[in-house]
Amino acid sequence: MKTSEFQSLIEKNTALLQNLAFQLTGDANNAKDLYQDTMLKIICNEGKFDINTNFKNWSHTIMKNTLINIYRKNVRHPLNLLDANEAERCYPLQNSTYNEGLSHLNMEFLSRAINGLEDKFRAPFKLYIEGMKYEEMADVLHVPVERLRSLIFKARELLQVKLKEYRYEITA
Repeated sequence: MKTSEFQSLIEKNTALLQNLAFQLTGDANNAKDLYQDTMLKIICNEGKFDINTNFKNWSHTIMKNTLINIYRKNVRHPLNLLDANEAERCYPLQNSTYNEGLSHLNMEFLSRAINGLEDKFRAPFKLYIEGMKYEEMADVLHVPVERLRSLIFKARELLQVKLKEYRYEITA
């Protein structure tokens, strides 16, 4: 399947995924976070999608598994979340607007950035964002856990540099 066809499937199911995210979380902010995490996983796993598979069911399964992984992670390591007033002070939304075209570009760039990593960084990072545990990843990749953590850390650093470059391109 071509990337353009895959992106078309994503675009056709965007509203359904956003609604499902809200149904699963019951909160607009958490729904946005869940939707974004799910989209990242969908894009990173484009190669695993079989054309004979129902995209809607496939993407819904990814979203539900993502929510379960987030829940498990938060149970083990609770987050110190900002309250609404503090969040508004840090991230004012008065002048923000939604730009679907920019969102589409962001997804394409993120996918290219991840796929542009060297294989030794890309493979562990993709498993990491799928929510796999370090010990499981180490077994799959036949790499010691300490080395795996180092590879994922380096992948995140490389992606941060690429994303800063992208942010500069958009604002310039």
